[in-house]
Amino acid sequence: MIKIVNRSILFLCCLGISYIHAQTTSNFETKPVAFRSGNKVFLRWSVSTAAQWRQANILGYNVERAEEGSTNFQLLNTTPLKPITLLAAQKYGRESAVYIVTSLIQQKPDPKDKNRSDDSELYGYYLLMSSYNADAASLSASAYTDSTTVPGKKYTYRITVATIAPEKQQASTVTVQDDNTLPALPSIVSKFMEKTVNLEWNIKPVIDDYIAVVVERSTDSINFSTITNPPLLSNLQNANEKEKDTTKKMMIFNDADVAQNTKYYYRIKGINVFGINSEPGTVISGICLPDIRTLPKIKSIDTVAGKFVVNWTMPDSVKRLVKQYEIRVSQTGDDSTYKKIFTFPATKDSITAFDFKPSQSNYFTLRAINQKADQYVESFPYLYQLNDSIPPALPVGLNGVIDKSGNVTLAWSGNKEPDILAYKVYRSFSNTGSYSLITGEPTIETIFKEKLPLNQLNADIFYKVSALDNRYNESALSEPIRLSRPDTIPPAIATLLEVNMVNNKSMEVKWKKSFSKDVVSYALFRKDIDDSLSTWIQIATPDAMDSVYSDLNVDPTISYAYKIQAVDKGDLKSGFSNERFYKAPAKAAVKVKILSNLNAYTSRGEKKYIELNWNINRQIAENIREFWVYRVVNGNEAEIALQSVIPGTSKIFDDDDVRENTRYTYYIKAVYKTGGSSDLEKINVDY
Repeated sequence: MIKIVNRSILFLCCLGISYIHAQTTSNFETKPVAFRSGNKVFLRWSVSTAAQWRQANILGYNVERAEEGSTNFQLLNTTPLKPITLLAAQKYGRESAVYIVTSLIQQKPDPKDKNRSDDSELYGYYLLMSSYNADAASLSASAYTDSTTVPGKKYTYRITVATIAPEKQQASTVTVQDDNTLPALPSIVSKFMEKTVNLEWNIKPVIDDYIAVVVERSTDSINFSTITNPPLLSNLQNANEKEKDTTKKMMIFNDADVAQNTKYYYRIKGINVFGINSEPGTVISGICLPDIRTLPKIKSIDTVAGKFVVNWTMPDSVKRLVKQYEIRVSQTGDDSTYKKIFTFPATKDSITAFDFKPSQSNYFTLRAINQKADQYVESFPYLYQLNDSIPPALPVGLNGVIDKSGNVTLAWSGNKEPDILAYKVYRSFSNTGSYSLITGEPTIETIFKEKLPLNQLNADIFYKVSALDNRYNESALSEPIRLSRPDTIPPAIATLLEVNMVNNKSMEVKWKKSFSKDVVSYALFRKDIDDSLSTWIQIATPDAMDSVYSDLNVDPTISYAYKIQAVDKGDLKSGFSNERFYKAPAKAAVKVKILSNLNAYTSRGEKKYIELNWNINRQIAENIREFWVYRVVNGNEAEIALQSVIPGTSKIFDDDDVRENTRYTYYIKAVYKTGGSSDLEKINVDY
């Protein structure tokens, strides 16, 4: 058996619609495919471009054959094969594939009309329309049947365009010897609805063998007629492209021309690109029955002699449609929780008894199953409850959080009783006060959320939860949970009372505490007021209980300013207090020189820079934290700029941002670890 691969056969779709756009060669290229059955060989072919198709339709095609591997090809047709005229096609009917295909050939694109198809699109439509109709393909010169072959004999075919020189053609060949066979068709899955029949089948296993499928229908299982005209194209339509299973490609057909209470038989046939039909597939059958549209109604449920007895009604007009009944039950009434507990035939009357062990709450429904088994109707739930006056256990595991925006989230463990209906949430602003219900409707969830205003004075909120069963018996309240409201109000400002130098070694700072109760600490700040460049720095974090602090890192010769800030447990900070000052005694006229041997070195080679170097006064070297280096260009003191900040141990500074014929003036200042600073030292450098 030789299998014809439809993906090469489908030049009529893939090759014709996309490949023709890609080809740019001027040589004619014909690509044939073949199918052999007995003494007949069926041939189909296409050319590469729409322009070649147009020209070949005028010149015609020649079919040539060679036998038993010979290269001596003989012409089979007496005259070139050309499409028939539109007049000749009319005898097949204007709705026929022959007439439609011939019309496409006769149609000429208008380059001025943008809404008209161009030649490439026309060629694609032609290939599509002629793909599933052998007469249309043959009469439009894209198919040929060779009936002069000997079974089992090897033949090679090629298709050429008449009157075109051989060197301007690329005529591919196709060889056949053994008969080709068609695979069996897939089974049909059917669904017989009230007024339609839905059919579907997986075409993927045979999609390479059949270009189209026809659906046939019968009412006696013997005489079938086609109900799909034109056929269903397996590659281009009626395929479910959303199929998640990659092993499937489902074709779907809906037959809406059906009558109720009539048995229908369906089967499918495949058509390959040569117009050959497969053997019919498996026959399926069914009946379209009307849907049940009236619901049964449960009138009562009671217990008699240890059994449950259900009494219901169903209109006589629909009883004939019912195959059987089901009694279903749920403890909660949720749709997904119902379970079938009893089944009985439709011949039963409207009172039925059955065994059942009830729960505290029982929701019963009666389901009527249609004769066609895939449709049913169901009664509204009927609640049956046992007498119950015992409240459920109080909820446990209550916990919660409250964020900075006042959003409260509570959660607790759900009660284990099967008849729990919901929960109630209570709130109080005092653990010793009364609790108020805050859930207007009981909540079925074990989570509760609310948002509280943050501008209330109550710092703490208390919550309790109770459980409610189906008979509305309420449990005792749970153990309370205490939540602290987030703080959005900063603490009150502290008052700085005084600052005093003690034995020229430390500064004693005293303040009056903030009156806010939630203060947890203070932030104490200091600034060197002798240094115009000095900024406020935090020097300590005293505890909330402190009101005095000794600042040991001070220099009695420097003047200082102090201020303080209160910080609460929410990390909110008060405004700054008033400032208190320490004024250092006037300094002696003698100034301590910080730097010695301040020199400059200039480099004018490939790398241009100025190097400053110096020695540091040993007596104060350990107190220096860093040096600040300023620079003035060409004596313009108004534009003095901070050039760099270097460590206090540095003795060299390199400035590589220099230009020739320029005077640079450098000022160097030492900044002490105490926050103070030295006088500026100056050096001029001509570069």
